[in-house]
Amino acid sequence: MFGLGVNKLGSIRTAPFSPQALFSTGDSGVWLDVSDVSSLFQNSDGTVAAVVGQPVGYVGDKSGNGNNAIQATSARRPVLREADGLYYLEFDGSGGLQVASLDLTATDELTHFTGHRKIGTGNSVLLEHSANAVTTNGTFSVSAPQNDTNKYLVAATGTVRSSNNVNAEEYNEPFTGVLTVTADIVGDLLVGRINGTEVFNDTGDMGTGNFADEPLNIGGRNSGATLQFTGYVYQLIVVGRIASSNEILETERYVARKTGVNL
Repeated sequence: MFGLGVNKLGSIRTAPFSPQALFSTGDSGVWLDVSDVSSLFQNSDGTVAAVVGQPVGYVGDKSGNGNNAIQATSARRPVLREADGLYYLEFDGSGGLQVASLDLTATDELTHFTGHRKIGTGNSVLLEHSANAVTTNGTFSVSAPQNDTNKYLVAATGTVRSSNNVNAEEYNEPFTGVLTVTADIVGDLLVGRINGTEVFNDTGDMGTGNFADEPLNIGGRNSGATLQFTGYVYQLIVVGRIASSNEILETERYVARKTGVNL
């Protein structure tokens, strides 16, 4: 629920939107907010405050679900950077982060948002729920890009995998974007938006069942062991339901501001 305040002239104003509102009813998910440097730490046990120019081994989850992202192997940690007042994690193609257990077993729906910049042209994983989402039911994934043929490959799976390729040259690397995906297994729906524009709307069969309890890998498969992403991550949000149209618009605006994208 949005709070209301009164300005000096006595008119009503709405408090700034925060993605925390997506989780106000206790929905499962995760919010990794790189712009909040106080939630970042150099060590994977959540010690030693993060500083610009140094690797980050722990990103605290601000959703309230305790789904912190870590990297125990120091050589695989992204580096905290800042440019033009924006903070981001730089992935150099050698590692990634992992949420050990993203439990979405209570829902067959989800919405996820990423604010990112993709630079590398090789096949890479931006997000992957499980060690291999291609072969694991109840999961989702984003390749950015996939072999530089598909500028993005977005997928979600019940007992049947649904995927969409985004091939338009306007999304060629290097590219900075806000990617929004909604998925509904039972409703057979997979919708993608890039920088506020719908780029696919698929109603193909996704089978049955809910999403699974699997690790969430960020910036590479299996905690960055393979298919490493080259680029920046500014924001990551996953919520275990279909967000409303207004919530999607508000969240996209928030993520865009933190990513340096004009919608």
